[in-house]
Amino acid sequence: MNLNDVKTGDTLLVKNNKFLSKTICKVMKCWGNKNGYPTNIIFSHAARFIWLADKLYVFESVDNGYNPRLFELHYDWKTSDFVVMRRKILLTEEEMKQTTNYCLHLDTISLSYQYWNFFQWLFFSVFRN
Repeated sequence: MNLNDVKTGDTLLVKNNKFLSKTICKVMKCWGNKNGYPTNIIFSHAARFIWLADKLYVFESVDNGYNPRLFELHYDWKTSDFVVMRRKILLTEEEMKQTTNYCLHLDTISLSYQYWNFFQWLFFSVFRN
């Protein structure tokens, strides 16, 4: 797969060596082991790929909320530690439009989304089972 094979709606899964990423991976590894899931490959961050005006963006929760970021400015296709996850049944053109509109909507409410999403994840990870 190369950069041009990425489709709107694909998911970016990534990790890095920063404190928050390493902590999330540690929590997820513990949770996976506790619940019987494989933990040999764990990522700390997910984003949605969206093509806009022939540029590839990732919509993701970052320091200042849920924002679109130009992929090539924040990730290196050849050296970043990430995977592209795609649904088995590809999105239709209408579903791609819906996905794009939803991601743009989340950008407008970005700060509240970021913190709400984090607390939901923390609650789910710590208190499930």
